Amino acid sequence: MGCPRRFRLDPKRLQSSHRRLQRALHPDNFSQSSDAERRYSEEQSALVNAAYGALLRPLSRGLYLLRLELPGAQAADDDDEGEVDQATANPAFLRDVLELNEQLAAAESQAEIRRVAGCVEGRLRELGEEVARAFEQGRPQEARTLLQQMKYWSSIEDRVKERLLPT
Repeated sequence: MGCPRRFRLDPKRLQSSHRRLQRALHPDNFSQSSDAERRYSEEQSALVNAAYGALLRPLSRGLYLLRLELPGAQAADDDDEGEVDQATANPAFLRDVLELNEQLAAAESQAEIRRVAGCVEGRLRELGEEVARAFEQGRPQEARTLLQQMKYWSSIEDRVKERLLPT
């Protein structure tokens, strides 16, 4: 995608790169080409879209970068019961997650749900900064633990969004 190999990315640069690559690779540009060229275009266009989607979201971007930094290690998105999840080993983290889950479950108004959303969004921003610093300072194991935490917060964020959708 033409972006530097780091957690902090310029979203405008990423979007520009995505558009440039799609203009060059989009299957509509190959409608008069051979079957092989059309298939290649479709495959490459799909890869560009997948890469863009992964790099656009901080959690998936961090997990991708972690796989590059620790190629042989279990990633933060793996569910191997044999390995201790460092995120859940932190009692303060567990308390915060449990508390927000309880607040979300008890929320009866959109305003209460939005308050939980604000807390989750704030924590995800903080974690994003911490992950960026960990990668920048060459501490991928610390980034891994932070990304594990980010997974939990993102899960709460998904439940918040579901509750905010009109029924």
